[in-house]
Amino acid sequence: MRLTSAGSAFAACLLCVSIATASQKAEQASSSPTPGAETHDGFLFRVMAGGGYAGLYQKKASTDKWDWTHLGGGGVNLSFGGSPVNNLSLYFETALNFPQLFAAGFGIGGYVAGNVFIDGSIGYSFMVNEYAALTLGKEWWTSDEWGLGLALRETVAGALPRFPGGVMMTTFLFFTATYN
Repeated sequence: MRLTSAGSAFAACLLCVSIATASQKAEQASSSPTPGAETHDGFLFRVMAGGGYAGLYQKKASTDKWDWTHLGGGGVNLSFGGSPVNNLSLYFETALNFPQLFAAGFGIGGYVAGNVFIDGSIGYSFMVNEYAALTLGKEWWTSDEWGLGLALRETVAGALPRFPGGVMMTTFLFFTATYN
């Protein structure tokens, strides 16, 4: 059976693709993963930077009605800690942002399938007293130990000293960089 030049070119392309695929599969099978690579164990360092919405919800004494003041906000959060077991983190966090200014607290977080994480933290802000925060994020591995991603953080803080009975709420979208 005689092949035409188009048929010969097609056969040659198929041969090249199958050789390249076989070579790639052999390379993947021979390379062993680095121990501890792409796992959430040991030391934790996370930087989150971004911005979003902030608001103050306050009851007016004169009218007995609630007022809502809308603000923009943003800032940087740093977390330092470790993982006592895989996919579970305990950490200390600091935040420098507007409108809370400086805050410090402790948190616990966990990773689930797909490198999705959920964190909860409590602490004290020097502008708004106590706070509680919930963070939901997704990261993608960029190396054996580093991940980059996005996180949505909701924070509720106690009364401002200047505004008794008020509650500060923020919703920020953060870019994250995590070493783990």
